Amino acid sequence: MRCVVEAAEELGVPCISILGCAACSFMSIYHFPELIERCIVPLKDENMISNGYLDTTIDWISALKDIRLKDIPCIIRTTDSNDIWLNFTVDVAQSWLKASNVIFNTFDELESEVLEAIACKIPHIYTVGPLSMIGEQLQKSETRSMRSSLCKEDLDSVNWLDRKEPNSVLYVNFGSTTIVTDHQLREFAWGLADSKHPFLWINRPDVMMGKSAILPSEFVSETKDRGYLASWCPQDQVLLHSSVGGFLTHCGWNSTIEAYLVEYHFYVGLSLLSNKQIADLLVLPGG
Repeated sequence: MRCVVEAAEELGVPCISILGCAACSFMSIYHFPELIERCIVPLKDENMISNGYLDTTIDWISALKDIRLKDIPCIIRTTDSNDIWLNFTVDVAQSWLKASNVIFNTFDELESEVLEAIACKIPHIYTVGPLSMIGEQLQKSETRSMRSSLCKEDLDSVNWLDRKEPNSVLYVNFGSTTIVTDHQLREFAWGLADSKHPFLWINRPDVMMGKSAILPSEFVSETKDRGYLASWCPQDQVLLHSSVGGFLTHCGWNSTIEAYLVEYHFYVGLSLLSNKQIADLLVLPGG
């Protein structure tokens, strides 16, 4: 929201930037202008996406030891110097410096080193996370319930979990923006089927590139007695549920920070694995 920062600057009023990303993400995005100055991005040709160039280590970003190019937000994977997201991100990173204060959805113990480095650049920073814990307290109080999700939540998914054994269910959610191919979706589906575990799978209608996500009918019939499919759910309640024994995630910041706060038995982020590899990994307590 760069325009808000500029408006506050013009009016001479204080401005507070609230960032939903991790402090580590902030630090890497903050250095985008220097990545461009050093001719590291944009990429010189598309082959650099797959020839190992993205494994290059960046050793000059404060508090981000041994970070690789591919660890930095994916918009660096462009060869176009006029790429709209690349330039937008550079502009936003600069606008953050004009804010009177910056608030992060994180906590000091989780990112202490990088937060100390940010404080050298922006004196007034505050960590108010995890915001999910604030929401939990609001729901327990007599105040109006506040939900962080803009998606319609399937509350029956929690009722379904109530009927399952403790630590028996694998919770699968690839976040609100992750997109997969048809092949990847099928691999994940059959990996879940072959694991033989009960599972709650959040499968957004727009999770697949270019069309609606339609799972094979054979998968649906094979897993109907032990699987629950929903387009969205109250994730904080699901992660805290006693029947959930594992979390298969894309490792987005909200999912990471919410999972960090619960006592989980199994937590892993998977990308391009075969269904057999996925099934082999999904071993929950009790077998």
